[in-house]
Amino acid sequence: MRKATNKEEHRVNPKGYYAYHSPSCSGSTLAFLGTSSARPNPDVFRLDLSSSAAQRLVATDASPQTPSISPNGKTIAFIKRVDGWNHIFLVDADGSNLRQVTSGETNEGPPSWSPDGRHLERIS
Repeated sequence: MRKATNKEEHRVNPKGYYAYHSPSCSGSTLAFLGTSSARPNPDVFRLDLSSSAAQRLVATDASPQTPSISPNGKTIAFIKRVDGWNHIFLVDADGSNLRQVTSGETNEGPPSWSPDGRHLERIS
């Protein structure tokens, strides 16, 4: 399997990535945490299951955790450590519009979407 273009698109290589899977409702997209020899810290990726092409969505020095795709496949929620606390972040499935949605001195648990995708459930 190969690394592709400068667009951060990659072919999935079982030896080059590890994954925590979170499939979307359509079953055609998967969010996962992945590492590569170039970046040993995990990043958030989106995988198109039909082509096996993976796209890095979020590159961060703070190890992200537990990605979860919304039921409509448009948004990915994940945990990232900020100032010693785990907080929930959202990013659009194309890698744009990264935003932090929780704050304060609390550790958030894995995010989970409501079945209709309108609400994000969390454990603090």
